[in-house]
Formats: sequence, C-alpha cells, structure tokens
Amino acid sequence: MYQVPPSSPYVPCPRCQNPLPNKVTMSWWGGIVGPKMVNLVKCPQCKLQYNGKTGASVSQFIRNAAEHPAPRPTWWVPRVGCMRASSDEE
Repeated sequence: MYQVPPSSPYVPCPRCQNPLPNKVTMSWWGGIVGPKMVNLVKCPQCKLQYNGKTGASVSQFIRNAAEHPAPRPTWWVPRVGCMRASSDEE
C-alpha cells in the first residue's frame, strides 16, 4: 500500500523542489544558536541549506553577521582602576 509522506512544516527546496528538508541543529558558522535564528534546513537530495520558513538563502545572513557582530555588553569590558591593588598598609 502506498503511503503519502507527511507534510513538512518547511517550504520545499528552492533548487530541486524536494518537499521534505531536514532541520539543521548545528553549523560551523552559528554553532547551536545560529541555525535556530534563521530556521536552517538542509535538502537531503541537493544538500542546499536555506531558511525553512521563507526559502531564502542564509548566505546573506551569515555575511551580515560576520560584518556586523553584536556588540558586547558593557559589563563585559573591564574598567581600569576597578580592581584594588593589594597593599601591605592596613
């Protein structure tokens, strides 16, 4: 008996129109968080990685993230003079 494949929550592959892409959980450029930020999926047929909600390429997102990294929080930057030098006078 023929089984109809389950519908995917992602758009079909823009290159080969495969309707069942696989969710990517980790990538070299984004670690664990990056793929979740762009809904990254990978087509099992043509190996294209793309945004699973829009079908757009993620290369522009990666390029923008590399050129404009997020600023560090102000508490991360050490302040000069905030550490007291140890002294023998007490």
